[in-house]
Amino acid sequence: FTFKLTAVVTIVTLLIAYPVAYLIAKSRPTAKATYLTLLLICMWTQYIVKIYGLVALFSRDGLANALLLKMGIVQEPIQMLYNFFAVTVGLVQVSFPYMVLSLLGVLEKIDKSLKEAARNLGAGRIRTFLQVTLPLSVPGIAAGCIFAALWTLGSYATPSLLGSEAQTTIAMRVEHELLTTFNWPFGAVMAFNMLFSIVAVYLFLNQFTKGRKR
Repeated sequence: FTFKLTAVVTIVTLLIAYPVAYLIAKSRPTAKATYLTLLLICMWTQYIVKIYGLVALFSRDGLANALLLKMGIVQEPIQMLYNFFAVTVGLVQVSFPYMVLSLLGVLEKIDKSLKEAARNLGAGRIRTFLQVTLPLSVPGIAAGCIFAALWTLGSYATPSLLGSEAQTTIAMRVEHELLTTFNWPFGAVMAFNMLFSIVAVYLFLNQFTKGRKR
């Protein structure tokens, strides 16, 4: 489950954060300052506070269900908490600002003359983005993905508060084996496996980034 969750959270975070980072990079200084302030506020908000905010938002009496009922999309409140969806949203909202900042730092450094040269050679906006902007932003993508993946692999609080028994991560299993069943040898093995997985993901993404730079 942990690796499936890691893949989904990383991909979803990237798909949401890239357009936002691209928009911020192209915005005016005053608007950019506003966007960055909002991102910093999101980052500085206490982690547990944000989780309980999601609990209030996605509860059966929460705002999300109220909007769905008012728009006629559902006839009765639906279960949004204690499932894969809630855990994914909880982890995405943590990784999102870091992914945006990683991408923004790279997108702002892309030489505008490269885009202009591509357009002068007949490339449209989509082709310019796919052949110029996207390849040059790979280092930022990798940095953001590394954070999202490593955070998800070691996540404990979010799956514990927003998930159910079906959403048990490696970190939760380690805690259970060490502090509940006191099966320390097995817990130690699982902790080592988690550490090995984190290092493996980091090395893979780091090597991928170096390969793209060459």
